[in-house]
Amino acid sequence: MKTFKHDLVEVDQLVQINEAGKRHYETPNGNKYPSVTTVLNVLSKAAIQEWRNHIGEEKANKIMRSSSNRGTNAHKVIEKYIWNQKNYLNGSMPDAIELFKEIQPILDEKVDNVRMIEGRLWSDEFKVAGTVDLIAEWDGVLSSIDWKTSLKHVDEDHPKLLKYKLQGTAYAKLFEERTGINVPQVVIAIMVSGMNSMPS
Repeated sequence: MKTFKHDLVEVDQLVQINEAGKRHYETPNGNKYPSVTTVLNVLSKAAIQEWRNHIGEEKANKIMRSSSNRGTNAHKVIEKYIWNQKNYLNGSMPDAIELFKEIQPILDEKVDNVRMIEGRLWSDEFKVAGTVDLIAEWDGVLSSIDWKTSLKHVDEDHPKLLKYKLQGTAYAKLFEERTGINVPQVVIAIMVSGMNSMPS
């Protein structure tokens, strides 16, 4: 197991609020901002509805629940691992362990000098907030790193990947506004069930 170096940046805490299926955050000065994900979901709403219509609501709901659970479970394992917890696999679901084992060699090789793990950030300039998965060096370059899961390979030109890159860029800007530290790189690490993970 690798031991990650931590040089964590502290920021004021946000309160997360979920209203009508949308996530918002309340800043220390009382402003309420929508999450980056909520804002970006507006961009892809038509495509998601078309997909739901195509496969049917029941099947779509089942896929969405399964995907959300798989992603949450994999995130938890990665988070524990990067926190250097010895028992990072304890209590994890088999699918999360499988996904983690695919990305672990990449984490060990590429990630270090951790600045923030699952950190809540906001921007008074852009009036959005969100929780970044990781701010750390990736191949020696400070990066906004986001973990994603997928059942199949995601091509470079897939619209979903553009949304992910916009999300990562937003987190980089939120981090810079809160800390004054520039984050020049965005990394989207997609864990594909049964395949090697693919950073983008």
